[in-house]
Amino acid sequence: MPKKALLFVLLIASVFLAAHSVVRFEPQSFTGEFLAQVEGTVGIAVGIAPNQYNTLAQQLQEKQTYLNEQEAALQNSTSAAAAVGIMDDPVFLGLTAAVAVLFVLVITNYYFDWRRARAERLAEAAKAAAVASPPDSQA
Repeated sequence: MPKKALLFVLLIASVFLAAHSVVRFEPQSFTGEFLAQVEGTVGIAVGIAPNQYNTLAQQLQEKQTYLNEQEAALQNSTSAAAAVGIMDDPVFLGLTAAVAVLFVLVITNYYFDWRRARAERLAEAAKAAAVASPPDSQA
């Protein structure tokens, strides 16, 4: 009889534990625990292998980031050059001096041409006047 009593106690304990498990059964916790166990034992990877089409957005984003960095660097260098000022640039000063010298030379050339043309006109007028009125003859 002790054997039957032991089996009876084990049966009662297992029924009690089973009833306790059924009463406290929550599907969300079961699913969460189950997935945690499965995840721990089985690796799950879902995705599409990278190719030229599904990585295009990432490539465009990287290109946009690169262009934004280049634009910022260009603006920094441009603002630094603007801070120096064009009047302090030796190339600008040299070109300005060369243009000024050429301007003076052109104006001087026009002045000398005008003076030569005026002298020629006066010489022609004097020659024409000399031809038109003969010198007085001495008697």
